Amino acid sequence: MINRLPFLLIMFICLISTIIVELLISLLLGIRNKRDILNIVLANCLTNPLVVSITNIVNVYIGYNESYIVLYILELLVVIVEGLLYKKYLIYKKINPFIISLILNLCSYLFGLLILWSLHIKSHVYVAFCFICVIIIVGVYYGRRQRSDKLIRW
Repeated sequence: MINRLPFLLIMFICLISTIIVELLISLLLGIRNKRDILNIVLANCLTNPLVVSITNIVNVYIGYNESYIVLYILELLVVIVEGLLYKKYLIYKKINPFIISLILNLCSYLFGLLILWSLHIKSHVYVAFCFICVIIIVGVYYGRRQRSDKLIRW
């Protein structure tokens, strides 16, 4: 089903869903500053299209199983690159920027697995669901600990 969609539409859907998931989780983590939220969106606009493009190219020319190996390597690089960007540009300093990057990217990746499962494509759904539950619980815990950041600072 998803393979019949135009490539640019797939990239747009992946980018928008990643931004939505990562913004929701970042709000749960207590990130409320407008500049920080914008930086998270911009970091995703930089990394997500590259990951989706390279993974799809590998999937078409080399194979589906090999694309997962490439995807995991790319996701690790994205966590590092976004962690460096967050370290330099985020005002929010209560959680290590690399941990923020790991949590946000893990949640968006696992959300993507759930979407693929709903489209009847093989994936590790049960593991993804458990990880999402754990990440949301951790996010709520950190969000509640930060009583001074209850409102979004615009």
